[in-house]
Order: sequence, then structure tokens, then C-alpha cells
Amino acid sequence: MKNLLLARFGKLDSELMTIIQPILNLPATEYALLLLQFSSLSREDLLARFE
Repeated sequence: MKNLLLARFGKLDSELMTIIQPILNLPATEYALLLLQFSSLSREDLLARFE
């Protein structure tokens, strides 16, 4: 997940680092759905989902 965030947003700040583990803890179906939506989610949308 860290590499996906890095590729998508170019850098990992402390806010993005804090959501890595919650993303990895998602059930498989929710994780898969997130991956499908990943390219269209903004940084703010992604952070809001996990805060």
C-alpha cells in the first residue's frame, strides 16, 4: 500500500502514513473496492475516509 500511495501522490507525509495500517486492516472485499477506486480518489477523499 505504501508504494501505491507513493505512486499516486508522489510523496508520503505523516497524514498519508497514518492511514496505511487502517487500509491494510480492511476486509478483503473493502480493500479490493478501494483499490478499484484508488486512481479517482483525491488525497482529501482518501484521508477523510480513514479519519
